[in-house]
Amino acid sequence: MGVKNRLLRMLTILAMPLFISGCGPNLGVFEGEDGENYYEAFGDVEGLYDGGSHSYDVEDSLSNEKTINEFSWDDGDEVEEEAYLYIIIPFEKELKIQAIVLFFKTDINVSVEISTFYFPDDSTTPQKIKYLSSPDKEHEDDEEEIVYDDPSKDTSIASGSITLYKDEWNSLSLGNFQQEGHLDDYLYTAVDSLLYIRIENNSGFNRDTMTSVTFTFINLLVRAV
Repeated sequence: MGVKNRLLRMLTILAMPLFISGCGPNLGVFEGEDGENYYEAFGDVEGLYDGGSHSYDVEDSLSNEKTINEFSWDDGDEVEEEAYLYIIIPFEKELKIQAIVLFFKTDINVSVEISTFYFPDDSTTPQKIKYLSSPDKEHEDDEEEIVYDDPSKDTSIASGSITLYKDEWNSLSLGNFQQEGHLDDYLYTAVDSLLYIRIENNSGFNRDTMTSVTFTFINLLVRAV
Protein backbone atom coordinates (compact mmCIF):
# COMPACT_ATOMS: atom_id res chain seq x y z
CA MET A 1 0.00 0.00 0.00
CA GLY A 2 1.48 3.38 -1.03
CA VAL A 3 2.15 6.27 1.34
CA LYS A 4 -0.72 8.36 -0.05
CA ASN A 5 -3.17 5.48 0.34
CA ARG A 6 -1.98 4.75 3.87
CA LEU A 7 -2.38 8.38 4.89
CA LEU A 8 -5.80 8.58 3.26
CA ARG A 9 -6.82 5.46 5.13
CA MET A 10 -5.65 7.02 8.37
CA LEU A 11 -7.74 10.12 7.73
CA THR A 12 -10.89 8.26 6.74
CA ILE A 13 -11.14 5.60 9.44
CA LEU A 14 -14.82 4.75 9.70
CA ALA A 15 -16.66 6.02 12.77
CA MET A 16 -13.59 7.87 14.08
CA PRO A 17 -13.90 11.62 14.69
CA LEU A 18 -10.30 12.39 13.70
CA PHE A 19 -11.23 15.12 11.27
CA ILE A 20 -8.80 16.34 8.63
CA SER A 21 -6.92 19.50 9.61
CA GLY A 22 -4.46 20.67 6.99
CA CYS A 23 -2.58 17.53 5.88
CA GLY A 24 -3.16 15.47 9.02
CA PRO A 25 -5.78 14.27 11.48
CA ASN A 26 -7.41 16.84 13.76
CA LEU A 27 -6.41 15.97 17.32
CA GLY A 28 -8.73 18.42 19.05
CA VAL A 29 -7.17 20.34 21.95
CA PHE A 30 -3.71 19.56 20.64
CA GLU A 31 -4.31 21.61 17.47
CA GLY A 32 -3.19 25.16 16.67
CA GLU A 33 -0.84 27.63 18.28
CA ASP A 34 -2.85 27.63 21.49
CA GLY A 35 -3.22 23.84 21.57
CA GLU A 36 -1.77 21.74 24.34
CA ASN A 37 1.54 20.04 23.62
CA TYR A 38 0.78 16.54 22.40
CA TYR A 39 4.01 14.96 23.58
CA GLU A 40 3.73 16.40 27.08
CA ALA A 41 0.43 14.56 27.56
CA PHE A 42 1.96 11.08 27.52
CA GLY A 43 4.73 9.17 29.20
CA ASP A 44 6.71 6.49 27.42
CA VAL A 45 4.43 3.82 25.96
CA GLU A 46 5.34 0.34 27.19
CA GLY A 47 4.79 -2.95 25.42
CA LEU A 48 4.65 -6.04 27.64
CA TYR A 49 5.34 -9.41 26.05
CA ASP A 50 6.08 -12.92 27.25
CA GLY A 51 9.64 -12.57 28.50
CA GLY A 52 10.11 -8.84 28.77
CA SER A 53 9.04 -5.32 27.80
CA HIS A 54 10.02 -2.38 25.62
CA SER A 55 9.42 1.33 26.22
CA TYR A 56 8.89 3.85 23.43
CA ASP A 57 8.99 7.63 23.42
CA VAL A 58 5.84 8.91 21.71
CA GLU A 59 7.61 11.63 19.71
CA ASP A 60 10.53 9.46 18.59
CA SER A 61 8.72 6.20 17.83
CA LEU A 62 4.95 6.60 17.74
CA SER A 63 3.86 9.93 16.29
CA ASN A 64 5.94 12.30 14.20
CA GLU A 65 6.22 13.58 10.63
CA LYS A 66 8.18 10.54 9.46
CA THR A 67 5.89 7.93 11.02
CA ILE A 68 2.76 9.61 9.68
CA ASN A 69 4.03 10.37 6.17
CA GLU A 70 6.22 7.32 5.58
CA PHE A 71 5.07 4.71 8.12
CA SER A 72 8.70 4.22 9.11
CA TRP A 73 11.22 5.25 11.78
CA ASP A 74 14.58 6.91 12.06
CA ASP A 75 17.34 4.45 12.92
CA GLY A 76 17.16 3.42 16.56
CA ASP A 77 13.53 4.48 17.05
CA GLU A 78 11.88 1.36 15.65
CA VAL A 79 9.10 -0.42 17.55
CA GLU A 80 10.32 -3.98 17.97
CA GLU A 81 8.27 -6.90 16.69
CA GLU A 82 7.02 -8.91 19.66
CA ALA A 83 3.96 -10.87 20.73
CA TYR A 84 2.80 -7.94 22.86
CA LEU A 85 0.11 -8.77 25.39
CA TYR A 86 -0.39 -5.24 26.77
CA ILE A 87 0.34 -1.86 25.21
CA ILE A 88 0.36 0.63 28.08
CA ILE A 89 -0.28 4.34 27.52
CA PRO A 90 0.57 6.52 30.56
CA PHE A 91 -1.13 9.90 30.83
CA GLU A 92 0.62 12.93 32.27
CA LYS A 93 -2.31 15.33 31.85
CA GLU A 94 -6.02 15.40 32.52
CA LEU A 95 -7.70 14.72 29.18
CA LYS A 96 -11.17 14.14 27.79
CA ILE A 97 -10.44 11.65 25.01
CA GLN A 98 -12.86 11.11 22.16
CA ALA A 99 -10.86 8.66 20.06
CA ILE A 100 -7.60 6.70 19.89
CA VAL A 101 -6.06 5.21 16.75
CA LEU A 102 -3.05 2.91 16.51
CA PHE A 103 -1.65 1.00 13.53
CA PHE A 104 -0.36 -2.57 13.59
CA LYS A 105 1.66 -4.71 11.17
CA THR A 106 2.42 -8.44 11.29
CA ASP A 107 3.77 -11.13 8.96
CA ILE A 108 0.60 -13.25 8.84
CA ASN A 109 -3.10 -12.79 8.12
CA VAL A 110 -4.89 -12.97 11.45
CA SER A 111 -7.96 -11.74 13.30
CA VAL A 112 -7.14 -9.95 16.54
CA GLU A 113 -9.37 -9.18 19.51
CA ILE A 114 -8.71 -6.13 21.68
CA SER A 115 -9.81 -5.16 25.19
CA THR A 116 -8.88 -1.95 27.02
CA PHE A 117 -8.71 -1.10 30.71
CA TYR A 118 -8.25 2.18 32.56
CA PHE A 119 -6.32 2.41 35.83
CA PRO A 120 -6.17 5.61 37.93
CA ASP A 121 -2.60 4.94 39.05
CA ASP A 122 0.16 2.34 38.93
CA SER A 123 -0.86 0.76 42.24
CA THR A 124 -4.12 -0.49 40.69
CA THR A 125 -2.60 -2.14 37.61
CA PRO A 126 -2.28 -5.94 37.23
CA GLN A 127 0.95 -7.29 38.69
CA LYS A 128 0.56 -11.06 38.21
CA ILE A 129 -0.09 -11.36 34.47
CA LYS A 130 -0.89 -14.52 32.54
CA TYR A 131 1.35 -14.68 29.51
CA LEU A 132 1.34 -17.39 26.84
CA SER A 133 3.91 -19.44 28.77
CA SER A 134 2.38 -18.84 32.22
CA PRO A 135 1.18 -22.08 33.87
CA ASP A 136 -2.45 -22.74 34.75
CA LYS A 137 -1.39 -24.48 37.96
CA GLU A 138 1.71 -24.47 40.15
CA HIS A 139 2.01 -28.24 39.70
CA GLU A 140 0.28 -30.65 37.34
CA ASP A 141 -1.43 -32.49 40.20
CA ASP A 142 -2.80 -29.32 41.81
CA GLU A 143 -6.58 -29.01 41.86
CA GLU A 144 -6.75 -25.24 42.06
CA GLU A 145 -5.61 -22.99 39.24
CA ILE A 146 -3.34 -20.01 39.77
CA VAL A 147 -5.18 -16.72 40.23
CA TYR A 148 -3.83 -14.01 37.93
CA ASP A 149 -4.50 -10.25 38.11
CA ASP A 150 -5.50 -9.68 34.48
CA PRO A 151 -8.80 -7.78 34.45
CA SER A 152 -11.88 -9.54 33.13
CA LYS A 153 -13.03 -8.76 29.60
CA ASP A 154 -16.33 -7.75 31.21
CA THR A 155 -14.60 -4.68 32.65
CA SER A 156 -13.15 -3.51 29.32
CA ILE A 157 -14.02 0.12 28.60
CA ALA A 158 -13.62 -0.33 24.82
CA SER A 159 -13.41 -3.59 22.93
CA GLY A 160 -13.06 -4.51 19.31
CA SER A 161 -11.55 -6.76 16.69
CA ILE A 162 -9.41 -6.08 13.65
CA THR A 163 -8.08 -8.17 10.80
CA LEU A 164 -4.36 -7.83 10.20
CA TYR A 165 -3.14 -8.55 6.70
CA LYS A 166 0.38 -9.80 6.12
CA ASP A 167 2.99 -7.03 5.82
CA GLU A 168 0.38 -4.24 5.72
CA TRP A 169 -0.35 -1.49 8.23
CA ASN A 170 -3.87 -1.96 9.62
CA SER A 171 -5.64 0.43 11.97
CA LEU A 172 -7.20 -0.12 15.37
CA SER A 173 -9.74 2.53 16.35
CA LEU A 174 -11.03 2.94 19.89
CA GLY A 175 -13.96 5.12 20.90
CA ASN A 176 -17.35 5.03 22.59
CA PHE A 177 -15.63 4.45 25.91
CA GLN A 178 -17.67 2.99 28.74
CA GLN A 179 -15.78 4.34 31.72
CA GLU A 180 -17.09 3.74 35.22
CA GLY A 181 -18.48 6.92 36.75
CA HIS A 182 -19.15 8.61 33.40
CA LEU A 183 -22.33 8.50 31.35
CA ASP A 184 -20.95 9.80 28.05
CA ASP A 185 -18.63 8.08 25.54
CA TYR A 186 -15.39 9.83 26.47
CA LEU A 187 -12.34 8.57 28.33
CA TYR A 188 -11.40 10.88 31.21
CA THR A 189 -7.77 10.60 32.27
CA ALA A 190 -6.03 11.77 35.40
CA VAL A 191 -2.36 12.64 35.85
CA ASP A 192 -0.36 9.39 36.27
CA SER A 193 -3.26 7.22 35.08
CA LEU A 194 -2.79 4.45 32.52
CA LEU A 195 -4.64 2.78 29.68
CA TYR A 196 -3.89 -0.92 29.10
CA ILE A 197 -4.66 -2.17 25.59
CA ARG A 198 -4.75 -5.97 25.74
CA ILE A 199 -4.24 -8.13 22.68
CA GLU A 200 -6.39 -11.10 23.61
CA ASN A 201 -4.60 -13.39 21.13
CA ASN A 202 -1.44 -13.17 23.25
CA SER A 203 -3.08 -13.85 26.61
CA GLY A 204 -2.40 -17.12 28.39
CA PHE A 205 -6.14 -17.37 28.98
CA ASN A 206 -6.70 -17.73 25.22
CA ARG A 207 -3.70 -19.77 24.08
CA ASP A 208 -5.85 -22.82 23.27
CA THR A 209 -8.53 -20.91 21.37
CA MET A 210 -6.81 -17.99 19.58
CA THR A 211 -3.82 -17.57 17.27
CA SER A 212 -0.99 -15.68 18.92
CA VAL A 213 0.49 -12.83 16.89
CA THR A 214 3.86 -11.09 16.74
CA PHE A 215 3.55 -7.50 15.52
CA THR A 216 4.90 -3.97 15.52
CA PHE A 217 2.88 -0.76 15.93
CA ILE A 218 3.06 2.90 14.92
CA ASN A 219 1.15 6.21 14.76
CA LEU A 220 -0.54 6.69 18.10
CA LEU A 221 -3.21 9.32 17.40
CA VAL A 222 -5.27 10.63 20.30
CA ARG A 223 -8.09 13.16 19.84
CA ALA A 224 -8.99 14.99 23.03
CA VAL A 225 -11.65 17.72 23.34
